[in-house]
Amino acid sequence: MPQFDVYANPGRNADLIPFLLDVQSDLLDPLETRLVAPLVDATRAKAISRLNPAFVIEDRRVFLSIQEMNGYPRRALGESHLNLSQRRDEILAAIDFLIQGF
Repeated sequence: MPQFDVYANPGRNADLIPFLLDVQSDLLDPLETRLVAPLVDATRAKAISRLNPAFVIEDRRVFLSIQEMNGYPRRALGESHLNLSQRRDEILAAIDFLIQGF
């Protein structure tokens, strides 16, 4: 399960959170859980620019709600839709901003 893979949200809030982004290092692949952050429908919630980078996935505008990262069972994630590793710097900057404030 590569870092920065995007998965359809199999949970009950899929209308608000259509996707989950795997932010966990590939070095920890043997673990049974993955650290994921919700990709929230941008038409239904507000984002903070440095904390919540925006993406377009399957014609839906979403933003990364990094402050809501959570462990998720890897077996429940299903198949990856795409990988956002080309946006790695923005994603890691959001994590740094959440943790360090800069």
